[in-house]
Amino acid sequence: MPPSTAAGSQRIVLLLTAISSIGQYGSSVYLPSFPAIATALATDLATVQLTLTVFLGVFAASQLVVGPLSDRFGRRPLMAWGFLFFIAGSVAAALATSIGLVFAGRVLQAIGAAATTVAARAAVRDVFSGTEMARAMALMAMVFGLVPAAAPLIGGVLQDAFGWTAPIWSAAFLAVVIGILGLRTFAETNLTPLRALNLAGALAAYRPVIASRAFMAYALVSAFGLAALFSFLAGSPGVYIEHMGVSATGYGFYPPFGVAAFVVGAGFARRLAGRMAPQTVIRRAILIQMAGAFGMAALPAAGLYQPVPVILAMVVFSLGFGAIMPTSLAAAVVRFPDRAGTASALIGAVQILGSAFGTLVTSLLTPALQHMAFPVTMAGMVTAGAVTFLVMMRSERG
Repeated sequence: MPPSTAAGSQRIVLLLTAISSIGQYGSSVYLPSFPAIATALATDLATVQLTLTVFLGVFAASQLVVGPLSDRFGRRPLMAWGFLFFIAGSVAAALATSIGLVFAGRVLQAIGAAATTVAARAAVRDVFSGTEMARAMALMAMVFGLVPAAAPLIGGVLQDAFGWTAPIWSAAFLAVVIGILGLRTFAETNLTPLRALNLAGALAAYRPVIASRAFMAYALVSAFGLAALFSFLAGSPGVYIEHMGVSATGYGFYPPFGVAAFVVGAGFARRLAGRMAPQTVIRRAILIQMAGAFGMAALPAAGLYQPVPVILAMVVFSLGFGAIMPTSLAAAVVRFPDRAGTASALIGAVQILGSAFGTLVTSLLTPALQHMAFPVTMAGMVTAGAVTFLVMMRSERG
C-alpha cells in the first residue's frame, strides 16, 4: 500500500534502503580479514580473494532469476527467503573450519543478498512513482556507495579486537535485526502477481537489449571500471596489511577516500548532464580513470608504493569512474523506455559480473605478481574498458 504520510513514506524508503544494503555490507565487511583468514584456514591470500569473486558472480547471476520469482510470488516471500539464506550463509562462513566451507557460506550469502536487493528495489517501484521514486532510488544508490566505504572500517576494528570471524558474525547479526524489523513492518506491495512463472520468457526479454551495441558499450565500460575497483578492494587488504604493515583498523580508513572521490565525480557528471553528450562525458572521464590506474601501476617503479600515494592514485581513478558510472547507466537504460526494468536488471548483472572478473584476475595474478597484482589488473581493466567503448560506439555510429 502507498504510504499515507510523508513521514510514512520516508520510513518505508529508509527500511527498503537498509534491506537492499545487506549484500553490500556482507561483501565488504570482511575485506580487512583476508590475511587473517588465509592464516587461520591454512590457505593462501589468492584463494581467500576468490571468496569475493564467488560472492559477486553468484549475486549477479541470481538477480536475473529472482526478479521473475518476485513478480510471481511477491516481494515479501522473496525477502523472507533472502534473509534466511543470507543469515545461514553468514553463520556457515563464520563457523567454517576450512576455506571450502567459507566458499559455501558465501554462495548462500550471495543468493540471499540478491533476493533481498531485488525485492527491495521492486517494492520501491511498486510503492512510489515519478519524483518520489527517483528520490528513493537516489537514496539507495547513495547508500550503495557509502556502505563499501564504512564496512571495511567496521570490519577492521572487529578484526583487530575479536579475530576474523567477528566481521562475518556482524553481517549475520545485522541481517537478523533488519530482517525482523523489515518483515514485521513490510506489507506485500506486489498486488498483481503473475499467475504463472515463465523464466524462459523472462530471460528471452533480455535478447533485444543485449543486441544493442550502444547499450553493451555503456554496460561494459562501467563493468570494466567496476572490475578495476573491485581489483583494488580484493588486492589492497593484503598489500596494506602484509606488505606495508598497516593494521586491519588502519586499512579501513583508506577506502572512504576513494568513495568520496567517486561521489565528487558523480556530482560533476550530474552537472554535465544535458550540457554534454554522454559519450563525451565518458570519453573524458576515461582519461581521468586511466591516469589513476596507470599512476597506481607506476608507483613501485617510482619508489612511492606506500599507503598515501596508493590511495591518492585511487582517488584520481575514482573521480573518473564516478563520472562514468551514472552516465553510462542513464545512457544505457534510456535507449529502452519500454523495457526499463529489463535493461536495468541486465546492466546491473553485467556490472557485478565485471566486479567478479576483476577479483578473479587479481587472485590469479597474486601468486606471481604479489603486491603488484591489483595495480596491473586495474591498468588492464581500464584499458579494456576504453578500447571496448570506443570500438563499439564507433561501430554503432557506422
